[in-house]
Amino acid sequence: MASSTETVLDAVGNPTDRTLFYAAIVVGALLIWGVTFLVNTFWIKVLYSLYMFVALAAAWNYLSGYTGYPTFGPMMFIGIGAYGTVFFSIHMNFPWYAALAGAAIVGVVAAAITGFILLRLNGIYFAIGTLLFAEAVHEAILIEDNLLGGSGGVNLSGTSLTVTYLLFAALALVSIVVTYETATRTFGLRMLAIREDEEALRAVGVNPLKYKMSAFCVHGLLTTLTGGAFALSLGFVFPGTVFSVDITITLILIAILGGIGTVWGPVLGALVLIPMQELLWLEFPNLNLILLGLFLVLVIVQMPEGIISKLKDMEVLPRTRQI
Repeated sequence: MASSTETVLDAVGNPTDRTLFYAAIVVGALLIWGVTFLVNTFWIKVLYSLYMFVALAAAWNYLSGYTGYPTFGPMMFIGIGAYGTVFFSIHMNFPWYAALAGAAIVGVVAAAITGFILLRLNGIYFAIGTLLFAEAVHEAILIEDNLLGGSGGVNLSGTSLTVTYLLFAALALVSIVVTYETATRTFGLRMLAIREDEEALRAVGVNPLKYKMSAFCVHGLLTTLTGGAFALSLGFVFPGTVFSVDITITLILIAILGGIGTVWGPVLGALVLIPMQELLWLEFPNLNLILLGLFLVLVIVQMPEGIISKLKDMEVLPRTRQI
């Protein structure tokens, strides 16, 4: 049994573990930068797709993994990020980074409004509510021809390949850091308490809504920023691409594969799933979806709690919330 000192250190973040975590982030950032000089355009695109899904899966995991509130609405925030960036770039003549910031503000406001309405629900009712809000935003974009291009899409001056790559990498790293800093503090403990027994938390005088709202807004912010970066990477923003159900399914699978409610789960999940998707598509273009589906079924059956939990069970990784 862990001592009380060990428990407290795990709750607030062991200084040694914190140093190792940030050392890993710095090394990762340097490797990300170095890779730009070593690989061709194809692999740069594969890697920035991987970073995009790390950021999206980490944002989903921040809300659903730690509070237990399953959301199927990331595409709402991806859409707000993409079309917010379009609006501020084209109609306000903002540079791409200012347009991205403007879209992020809109995303947080949207998260606050939808969270205030939906977070009084839970379970499947909450999940369906997020999906309905996402579809409402999708429909609003489809009928708005003047400002946002409607169903025909709209051209957007994007960023260079290197800038896009580094932007997605930065968003992935920020999402991991935000998750880590939350998981190692009292705020993270209360998010986990909501997941385990929300009524018990309420019974001891803690208002869960405050923590759920905060988690939902952080989820919305990170997802909106990634959606804006996605729009910049496309150059042509089309509703069917931005509001793709495939993106939502993929990011959820990544989080589950790596391990929900963990810091590094989205990273491991993306490292397994995204390269495998690309390789299967290249080698078996007619069978890639079937083979990928079989692989995912086998992995989830063998590791129902994800790769991180399996590595902890095998004592490869320590049992700590800091991983």
